[in-house]
Amino acid sequence: FEPGSRVTESEGEAIVDAFRSALPDADVVALSGTVSDPSIAWLYSKLIPLANDAGARVILDSHGPEFVQGLKSTPFMVKPNLQEAEELLGVSIQGEAAQWRAVDSLHDRGVEQVVMSMGKDGALASRGDTKLRITAPAITEVNPVGSGDAFVAGFALGLVQEQSLEDTARLACAMGAANASSWDIGHFDPALVARLEDQVVVTRISS
Repeated sequence: FEPGSRVTESEGEAIVDAFRSALPDADVVALSGTVSDPSIAWLYSKLIPLANDAGARVILDSHGPEFVQGLKSTPFMVKPNLQEAEELLGVSIQGEAAQWRAVDSLHDRGVEQVVMSMGKDGALASRGDTKLRITAPAITEVNPVGSGDAFVAGFALGLVQEQSLEDTARLACAMGAANASSWDIGHFDPALVARLEDQVVVTRISS
């Protein structure tokens, strides 16, 4: 939560150049969090078109100016939580009908896959004609820090492996729950993920 150091214009462009050079090996790109210096809030909006042109699918998981500007560059997927979606759309999102309207409004901005996380209440996921309600398994929460990143990692893995949206949602939710079950951030047993996958409930809303 400490403020980052100032990033000069040349340093910002060096980040873009390094990103461009890494793209030939990338199938999926995850852009997570906010930038370290508000002066480069434009960063994601520059990186996303480069990834799109290279054929890599982009997952944008951010908020504030970075999210607003990044959306204009049309990432493949976004993963706001309820508060971040309310901040972006400028409306209160209370109740499932309002949540699905928020999801649809993000599709209207050109995003192909929308996932809206809701903490212990699970998440909503939507792509094409498929809309899913994801109910998280019951766990003993130890440390939730990093669970959102683990959730995004599950979606990235599902995309790389060309899994269905249902299977990907189940994997991602299990990974987020497994992370919250452990004190160490980002360190959890794959066997626990497999067990939790069986406990994730994915309900198809429409097809």
